[in-house]
Amino acid sequence: MKVRVDQQTLSAALQTVSRAVSTRSTIPALAGILVEASPDGLFLKAYDNELGIHYPLAAEVEGGFSIVLPSRILGDIVRSIPGGNIDISIDTSTYTAEVKWGKSEFSIHGFDPAQFPDLPTPTGRNRFAVPSDTLRKMIRQTSFAIAQSDVRPILSGVMMEKNGRELSMAAVDGVRLAYRRFFLGSEEYQGSTSGEDIKAVVPGRALNEIARIAAEASETCFEIGSGQVFFDVGRIRIVSRLLEGQFPPYRQIVPSSFVTTARVQTSVLHDAVERASLISADDDYAVRLRLSSEGIGVLSASSKVGRAQEAVEAQVEGEEMEIAFNARFLIDGLRAVDAQEVLFRTTGRFGPACIRPLEHENFIYVVMPLKTP
Repeated sequence: MKVRVDQQTLSAALQTVSRAVSTRSTIPALAGILVEASPDGLFLKAYDNELGIHYPLAAEVEGGFSIVLPSRILGDIVRSIPGGNIDISIDTSTYTAEVKWGKSEFSIHGFDPAQFPDLPTPTGRNRFAVPSDTLRKMIRQTSFAIAQSDVRPILSGVMMEKNGRELSMAAVDGVRLAYRRFFLGSEEYQGSTSGEDIKAVVPGRALNEIARIAAEASETCFEIGSGQVFFDVGRIRIVSRLLEGQFPPYRQIVPSSFVTTARVQTSVLHDAVERASLISADDDYAVRLRLSSEGIGVLSASSKVGRAQEAVEAQVEGEEMEIAFNARFLIDGLRAVDAQEVLFRTTGRFGPACIRPLEHENFIYVVMPLKTP
């Protein structure tokens, strides 16, 4: 029982699958990759009981086998091989793999595949498809705003909702909100969609893996079931548990009225805030925006470093005010907006501010100001 596979193909597959290998489990098999061979090809699986990846790849197979091999040592060996074909043969009586190329050979001790947990399988219900480029953009525009603390685990994920032919994603960390929506029936995309409306919180870790893999496929299919979400990116499948808990009513966070509105070039404001943050980086990253009929003034000061002041051209309407923000939060939102011009709107000196593209509201970023004197 053996398989022949291209080194580059196997190395790339191992690099992807290894991201779902457990690093904390006391079960040795979970630190490994399940390698299965059949007449249909070679299949790699990893699963840490939260995230699972199933990766099929083309190979020449003689006989079927199944074995769990240590992820790190297998990946290191395959990565170090200088190209060409690799032959892998299995002794199922001792759970040992022989890895051969040219005149070289490695022997790797593995584990009984019965110790490896079964990956959940989809049912075929509540399945829909999204263009991979759009999905990657939606993930990029929301996942940066998930909470980095474990205090509220539900905030470590992104709320995904499908209502009819509208798909939306939202992330909240207690200080800011990033929201993005996409119409599945738009002129941009007329792909398939079926099943009931859904509402689920997907861990940011799983979405970031999807964004990484989706670059290789034109379309990504979803299925959300009971406690699990499945993503099919080409032939690769990712399964992730859903987060449980009460997600904040994020739609209520978006302000409906504003006291000041500024129309400004995105890149110009972004660059000015980033430069100003260099002064306050050693303190609290605070920058102040002075909104007036003359435009937007960007200011920062530090008793240790110095001060900065820039003038940014903008069309400002409403009350004049000076409002302070964490510069990193402003930079994140301006970087994610993906538009040449934005509307920067405030509800008051200590109320939430909103950034959105000038021409539409498919992306909205809400951020709370700093409560400084």
